[in-house]
Amino acid sequence: MAELPEPSVVSLERAQQVASYLWARWQLPVEHSKLCGSCRRLEAEVGDLDILTARPAIPKVDPLHDTLYCDLISADEWDVMDPKLAKIPAGKLGIVTQGLKPGFGRVRCMITGRTGTWIKIEIHRHDLKLRPDGGVLQSNRGWIEMIRTGPAEWSKNMMIRWKALSDGGTSKDGYPISGLGVQYCPATEAEAFKLLRLPYCSPEQRGRVTFKLDPPADSEFLTTPEQTYGSLTEKTAGRDRNGRSGKGRGGKSSGSEVRGSNSATPEVAGALFNR
Repeated sequence: MAELPEPSVVSLERAQQVASYLWARWQLPVEHSKLCGSCRRLEAEVGDLDILTARPAIPKVDPLHDTLYCDLISADEWDVMDPKLAKIPAGKLGIVTQGLKPGFGRVRCMITGRTGTWIKIEIHRHDLKLRPDGGVLQSNRGWIEMIRTGPAEWSKNMMIRWKALSDGGTSKDGYPISGLGVQYCPATEAEAFKLLRLPYCSPEQRGRVTFKLDPPADSEFLTTPEQTYGSLTEKTAGRDRNGRSGKGRGGKSSGSEVRGSNSATPEVAGALFNR
């Protein structure tokens, strides 16, 4: 029995090259797809590729599923190989480890190349309903894009804030749901940030800012859509732009704020991965 290969950490440049190749090979629609995760945050090292693309209107008619089915072998096929002889057959890219079915919502896989390096990939789907003129009628892309861009602590805190704002709300099937069961459809990240009462924050700055996890006690959710609760403050060496340390009494971090970390780099991503 052959164990699954260990994925590698690659440079941002290499990750973008691989993503560009996959975009072309898998024919991902540029206007409805996005490279998320650490690649979108322009981190120097990338542990996996996080790809977001549209779900087909008819689940059983899914060209991306068919392409992945042809490009990848199953984990079961890999498992029965002799460990000493295990390799990807000619014409294949790698191994699918979870979720491949027509109309899938998420697929996990690993691909490899001539160098023998394995790269972990997750493909997430967002809903997309178009008007006859081609405009977007309904989509949850903005919410999924924000969550999948990360980093993990940032996304977790966004969900905590959403729960506080929406009277115990949650997220289901990629849609934010209020505590009263109302489903919202942020088609863009700007709409997702507005729903959270936060100003937009560029991907490379996420994890380098603080923000309040809960709104003022006297606020009422969705009564004043134009109002913004909380703010984002960039941190530099533990201090904000006004020179304050951002800590409460006794030098400890305030309980209503959370900081993450990020190793963003100044490289400019290609046109496919615009922010």
